[in-house]
Amino acid sequence: MQRFSQFWRLTLALNIAMLLVAPTAQANDLASSDTELRVYEFPLLDFPYNSSRAPTMRQSSQLSTDFYLAGHNLILDQLATSDDIQNGQQSGIWTLLGLVAFDTAVGYLPLGNVWMHEEWHRASLGRRGINSTNNMYNLSNFATSTGFQTADVAQLKLHHPQDLVRVMSAGLESQFEQTLDIEKQAFFNNHSPLMNTLGLRNILSNIGYMDGCVTNKIADGDCSIWVYELFRPAAPVYFQSTRVLNTEEQKYLKKQRDLSLLNLIDPFLFGQRGFTTPSGNWMWNANLRHELTPFGYTLASNVFLKNQDDLNIFGTVHLYTNDTGSYPGIDVSLPRYPMTVLDTPVHITPRLAVWMQPENLMFRDTASKLGGLASVRLDVPLGKEWSVYGEVESKSMGWVAGNEYLGSSLNVRIGLSLSVEHKARWRSKTPASIQ
Repeated sequence: MQRFSQFWRLTLALNIAMLLVAPTAQANDLASSDTELRVYEFPLLDFPYNSSRAPTMRQSSQLSTDFYLAGHNLILDQLATSDDIQNGQQSGIWTLLGLVAFDTAVGYLPLGNVWMHEEWHRASLGRRGINSTNNMYNLSNFATSTGFQTADVAQLKLHHPQDLVRVMSAGLESQFEQTLDIEKQAFFNNHSPLMNTLGLRNILSNIGYMDGCVTNKIADGDCSIWVYELFRPAAPVYFQSTRVLNTEEQKYLKKQRDLSLLNLIDPFLFGQRGFTTPSGNWMWNANLRHELTPFGYTLASNVFLKNQDDLNIFGTVHLYTNDTGSYPGIDVSLPRYPMTVLDTPVHITPRLAVWMQPENLMFRDTASKLGGLASVRLDVPLGKEWSVYGEVESKSMGWVAGNEYLGSSLNVRIGLSLSVEHKARWRSKTPASIQ
């Protein structure tokens, strides 16, 4: 019950904060080419996980991202001058320093990205019924921030070794996914590039963490334990003692550290929201991602598309790799597609993914297995700015970033969203027709 009360108190506090911030951000009669759309999401229920625990991966990342977006918007609004707004741009060292200072100050607080990092570890453990604590709630111990019983983890490894590997990579996974969420908002909702200071912080933090594991600057770091459990599914649990990785494991970990540098191939991190096609009818962007998985890693390319008819397309091409082979996957969604249902304007977000992944999600699996995911989300307006959303997601066995379940699952999610139009605070190079 304590886990639930902490989660709901945070949710309530964030809802109140949004109500205080939102009125100052409203603007009327703005042409679409001059506006940005600020979307805040408040996840209320996520079943079946919320039948006994909270928050899920999705819930903690949504709350954390809302927290940062609200803070960034408040700073940008306060530091904007009338000339900035008139010219549709905002930059300057003080604005940038303000955002970086905010990101740094709140990182270890509840709702910060470190708090979220630990909640994803906990969600992976909770998926198998293992209790844990997040010391970010009491600000008592930043060095060992997720607590659990070693005996529980030993049982997890005995029966579900791939889940234990995923537990160790889940924190890094959270920061990549939060960065992706911010980039989707930037691309599809015309946000200032400065909003992605958190994304750059997340990427550099993950690369630095990987390097710390490789160079032994971080004792028993997540990625060191991850590679130990990946290579030794039948060995004693790593948490029982400090073990030195063998030469093969060290080499593999170094390879992952080097591959993590691919995450810097990302125009969003350097202030580029998108590029236009020669016809001017489409805007696009793309980046690369490297993420650790329960069976090894994935290399992926995210592609963002938007046209002048309000069609948003987001797609990811994956190459899933374990010790014996590499396997393809593709994931496509249409974010917030507008349509009318019973004379009511709504937004629908369909998503379809298909993949080949190692058949048991293990490092040394020699065969692969076909899998997939299908989901649909419906956003129904409750007024001018508020909406209620519902989402149903079904997946087969397989690893999907942001989903706690490695086996097949059926997830139902319900929440509220707040969408506020605001005058754009930066000069977009994108033609007005596809803003």
